[in-house]
Amino acid sequence: MLTKANRSMKLGPGIGPLTTTEETRLGELTAIVDRGFATYFEVGTALAEIRESRLYRGGAQTFEEFCEAHWQITSHRANQLMTAVDVVKEIGTVVPIPANERQARALSAAPVGKRAETLQEAIATAPEGKLTAAHINSVAERWAGKVTRREEVPAPFSHVSGPIPKPTSNRRPQAETLRHCPTCTCEMEPGEPE
Repeated sequence: MLTKANRSMKLGPGIGPLTTTEETRLGELTAIVDRGFATYFEVGTALAEIRESRLYRGGAQTFEEFCEAHWQITSHRANQLMTAVDVVKEIGTVVPIPANERQARALSAAPVGKRAETLQEAIATAPEGKLTAAHINSVAERWAGKVTRREEVPAPFSHVSGPIPKPTSNRRPQAETLRHCPTCTCEMEPGEPE
């Protein structure tokens, strides 16, 4: 972490001076981030204000340069923290807020406006009552339509009568070797019964 004394050595000339009020506010916001990333909500909120108010311009030309120079974090990481804050702000007090930033980011995969419901489902279906980012992500993807519930997936080749050929390898055949089943829209390998 950079100290106030060596911060100016790492930061460039910037693109414009800050007013006294802006310098004070930047000091307050950078102090929040300096205290640690454990308080992701405060950190993400502070980063968003620094970016949106362009408070970085006193020591850097871009927000990305400021984050790299001041905290040695990429703009991608800063955006992750700000995304987590956006999610928490959206769900409000309807449900308990995610315990950590990773859980909040996992919830961002759910459709906007459905995140509170998604989190409620994730809490209710958490394996052994333990809510993890991975579980939230799987529920969020299902809400987003990326994953279909297991019970909704038809059994493979349920429409095919007779023995089902065993695959000869784990590799999926090339697209040009697949053909469509005559009774539905699934794809079949050449030689499979119709």
